[in-house]
Amino acid sequence: MKRLPCLILVLCLTAPLYAEEVAPVSFDRAEAYQLLRRGDHARDRREWAQAIEAYQLALDTYRLLSRAAAAWEDDYFNFRIDHCEREIRLIEQQTGRAADAWLQVGSASARDAQHYRSLYLEMRQDYERLRRQVIRLENDIEVLIEMAEIEEERQQARERERRQRQQERAQENAQQSALDAEPDTSSQDSTRPAPRRERRSLDAPVLRR
Repeated sequence: MKRLPCLILVLCLTAPLYAEEVAPVSFDRAEAYQLLRRGDHARDRREWAQAIEAYQLALDTYRLLSRAAAAWEDDYFNFRIDHCEREIRLIEQQTGRAADAWLQVGSASARDAQHYRSLYLEMRQDYERLRRQVIRLENDIEVLIEMAEIEEERQQARERERRQRQQERAQENAQQSALDAEPDTSSQDSTRPAPRRERRSLDAPVLRR
C-alpha cells in the first residue's frame, strides 16, 4: 500500500513534462486546405511549379495528420490525399514533366521551406503522441487514486470493527467482574445455624381450657 502513493506522486510529477500546449488538429487541417486551394489557383493560372509545390505540401500535411486521426475521419483524409495526388499526376501528364523536376524549378528558399515544414509537422505528430500519453497517464492516475480511496475505506472499516470488538470484550469483562464481586448469599444461608426451639418440659403442666 505504501508503493501506491509513491507511484501516484511519480505520475503527477512526470505528466506535466509531456503536457506541452499543442495546437488543435483543426489548425493544421485548415492550413492543409489553404495549401490545397493555393495549388488549385496556381493550376488555374498554369503556374505549374507553384501548383506542384502547394499540392505537395498539402499532401504531406494530410498524410501526417491522417496518422493520428480517428478512424471515422479516414474518408475525409483519403479524399484530400486523392485530390492532391490526382492533381499532381494531371500536371505531370499535361506538361510531360515529373513533379520533382517542377519542384527543382522553385527557388531554394521554397525548397528549404518545404523541408522545414515537413520537420515541423513531424514534431507536431510527436507532440500529439505525447498528448495521448498524457491522457493515458491522467486516466491511470485517476484509477490509482480511486484504488487508494477504496483501500483507505477498507482500512477504516477494519479499524471500526476492531474497536467495536474491543468494546464488546471490555463490556463482557466488566459484566463478568461485576458477577464475581457479588456475595454468595445462598452459601451463607446454608452455613448459618438453625435457631433453637424451646423444648417444652415434659414436667410442665398442659393447660387445658
